[in-house]
Amino acid sequence: MTSDSAVFPCSDQFGHLMLEGAREIIGQAGVNAVVNRAQVLYANDPVTGGDAANVGHIQAALEELYGQRGGQGVALRAGRSGFNHLLRAEGKTMGLTETNYRMLPSQARIFVGLQLLAQKLSAMIARPVEVEEQAACWLWRMENEVQQGSEGLAQNRCFFIIGFLQEYLMWASGGKYHNVQEVTEGEEPGKMCIVQLEKHSL
Repeated sequence: MTSDSAVFPCSDQFGHLMLEGAREIIGQAGVNAVVNRAQVLYANDPVTGGDAANVGHIQAALEELYGQRGGQGVALRAGRSGFNHLLRAEGKTMGLTETNYRMLPSQARIFVGLQLLAQKLSAMIARPVEVEEQAACWLWRMENEVQQGSEGLAQNRCFFIIGFLQEYLMWASGGKYHNVQEVTEGEEPGKMCIVQLEKHSL
């Protein structure tokens, strides 16, 4: 990250990964505008303090600058870019480019990769990220960055994660498209980001 985008106080790498992905979509000038707007939201928010809210403020800044649908679309595409950035930077260290991983059967390879990504992102955000295998899908669960009651902030970071996981599935399956969508399972609204990844490609 350049110093321009690092001025927003994201201590976790996840916020930096999100901004790095966004840079490929909206350019450095767009990232600078998002960072500046996110700083304003961060400074004026009496409810969410500290680093836990940073990713939510980035998403909120995207939606303020580009409109709700536009901001969500940028976050989705930034997630796709973010996966490729992480793969280039950390793929070998994580084992995603090793022969043993690449030789696994398709669905086993995807699940192992999801577990490796969950471990990596969990370390980035210092919160548990869980992956569960079910008969027809995989489920990805992670806590939301934004606390409840944060009026004016985007409710969650799932748009970035959906794009991130979409791109991973595309890469891991050799270009096949798998449906990826946010779901709810009786959790308190906004508390968890739960993403369902269908096993069968379209």
